[in-house]
Amino acid sequence: MTLSNRPLRLFTVILLAVFSIFAVRVHSQAAQRETAHAAIITVTSETSKPALEDFSWLAGMIQDASTTPTAAQGYLAACTLPPSLASQCLDTILHSLHSTRFEEEVKRELAE
Repeated sequence: MTLSNRPLRLFTVILLAVFSIFAVRVHSQAAQRETAHAAIITVTSETSKPALEDFSWLAGMIQDASTTPTAAQGYLAACTLPPSLASQCLDTILHSLHSTRFEEEVKRELAE
């Protein structure tokens, strides 16, 4: 007795169709995410980002009266701000480093 290949072929065609529909849906969703991401990148303005060497944002954060910088932020500001900006923030930096082991080090560095 010979079995007919017709049911096997029908099953193969149906299975191939299901996988094709699934692949199209997955690809379509991925393409939509890529398009949305590309639109965000295209629309976002690059002019508002500060330059890497511009530390005025850090000086502004240190001088902001509504926040108190942590000792880590004060030490970072003392080590990275150029002297012209560090001198404007000196009181706030030293206040954030009060009673830490870095207070004297920063005082010496900023005094020079």
